Amino acid sequence: EWLPALCGTALTLSQIASHRLTGSWDNPYVVVYAIGMSVWSILVCQLWRRLEARLRYEWDTLDFEEQEVMLTEFKNHPATVKNAHVNHLTGEVEEYWFDEGSFFPPRGRKSRVLVTFLLLGALCVVSM
Repeated sequence: EWLPALCGTALTLSQIASHRLTGSWDNPYVVVYAIGMSVWSILVCQLWRRLEARLRYEWDTLDFEEQEVMLTEFKNHPATVKNAHVNHLTGEVEEYWFDEGSFFPPRGRKSRVLVTFLLLGALCVVSM
């Protein structure tokens, strides 16, 4: 958690000192830092997954979605909408409930993803 920040600060100070002495921003430690950060990020992700799996087992929440009962207060709320869509993996029609603002229906999600990619593409073109 704090080690990459400390290493990054040390690298920045090293670059500033090197620039004052040589006039160049090139620093051989940047490559070492980049490789170290790559390895560190992979290890953190793997260790996080391991911790998450262990806690799911300890707290007995491995398959709580299948056991979860939908509350009637949620179903009867005026903002809750019931709809159905075809599951692309199984081909079956599945019902789903959603509350506006907390869940995107499949069509709404696709349109937002499309708008996001179009904006990012436009920003990439403008920045070139």
